[in-house]
Amino acid sequence: MLPASRANGAAPVEQGDAADSAAEAREKHQQEGEAALLKRPFSGWGDPGSPATSEEIEKLKKDLGTVCDPSDPTRKVAAKKANKAYMVHQRWKEEQIKSGRMDPKTGKVTQEPLGPVGKAFFLMLKWSVVGLLLSMAAGQFIAGDPIWGYRGKWVQRKTYLSKRLRVFTPAELALYNGRDEDRPIYLAILGNVYDVSANKRTYGPGGSYHFFSGTDASRAYVTGCFKYHCTHDLRGLDEDQIKQIETWKKFFDDHPTYKHVGTVELPEIDPESPEPRWDC
Repeated sequence: MLPASRANGAAPVEQGDAADSAAEAREKHQQEGEAALLKRPFSGWGDPGSPATSEEIEKLKKDLGTVCDPSDPTRKVAAKKANKAYMVHQRWKEEQIKSGRMDPKTGKVTQEPLGPVGKAFFLMLKWSVVGLLLSMAAGQFIAGDPIWGYRGKWVQRKTYLSKRLRVFTPAELALYNGRDEDRPIYLAILGNVYDVSANKRTYGPGGSYHFFSGTDASRAYVTGCFKYHCTHDLRGLDEDQIKQIETWKKFFDDHPTYKHVGTVELPEIDPESPEPRWDC
């Protein structure tokens, strides 16, 4: 029985078509088995009108044991495990080149194109950096300081270094009032303790603000009554006065030389007790 193509008088298949047929036959071979495949008639070899010869069948067997080299379609390599990793890599390269993620000349992977959100973020970051550099250059030129004289906590090393905060009792805090020269000078405001040793002339013995040292005298920061108001009792103060105390706390937080060293456990205020006296 003649193959269908030869019975119809079809022209012999060209060499390139034969290679394609071999590749298709190999795929069928994986699905149906070599034995079943070789029982089928073949087209593309020998003279028209004659059955496939044993030489043609042997050639087909050889082709079924090879695969096209992805890097060179005209070359075939053995379909064995040793070449599997190479073949997978070559197929991956082809996919990358087709998708535009790899340069076909250099073989280098190109960067993924940024989407609208990525582009917007990149532009924002870019111009923020440019603006910062221009501001620093202007500050150096005009004020002689790239940060325009700012010395707040955000440019202080202590802000970014890890620190261990201590919890004081009122009795322990009282030991740091500056009378012991071997101890630093501490004060507290709104329960937060700060080291003000850098300004001993003000907070040390004989200083104008020595009454703030070694205690939490939050109330006196806004009333100015140092006789009765050196206490953390804020009863009777209005909202504006409370905000003023918070402003003082921020002053110590942002000060370039004062350090936040801990907190103090303040005793609770008895609501039945009288408010601090005002006759200072």
